[in-house]
Amino acid sequence: MARIIRDAAVPGKDIGLGRKIPGGAAMSELPLLQIAAGRRVRPRKAENSEARPRDRNAEARTQAAVVEWIRLVAPDLIAFHVPNGGLRTKAEAARMKWVGVLAGVPDIVVLGLDGRCWLIEVKVPGGSLSPEQCVIRDRCVAMRIPFVVAKSIDDVRLAFRLWRIETREAKQ
Repeated sequence: MARIIRDAAVPGKDIGLGRKIPGGAAMSELPLLQIAAGRRVRPRKAENSEARPRDRNAEARTQAAVVEWIRLVAPDLIAFHVPNGGLRTKAEAARMKWVGVLAGVPDIVVLGLDGRCWLIEVKVPGGSLSPEQCVIRDRCVAMRIPFVVAKSIDDVRLAFRLWRIETREAKQ
């Protein structure tokens, strides 16, 4: 089989359906052959691509800003981030599942007096809820637990007003 793959990688060779290996493509440049050889292949960027790389920390920065804002304007509340996401080893992911991590749980939990609780799911502009997050949101709404999807601190400000949570900002 290796011989067939090697023979198929000859530049200009017909590979069926009238398609040919590009003339300048060497064996090391063909992604399928690299995969067959057991090497990792990274997708190539388009040469004319002006698209900016995705900011993988944008949501985390918004989450941190929201928690900081809540702690500043409503110090009687307890606000914390639920670290459900992120990259983990398979062993760590299995351990987290074993101890009770639940997919779709909102990013920020806010606890108040008399056992009240509010949930905030932070998304970047243009982001949307995953199917698991939609299930959790729907269950929370059915249980009458306040839940908001926030894309900025202003969204959280509005939610606090709607939830009638007093803040230092509102008192001014």
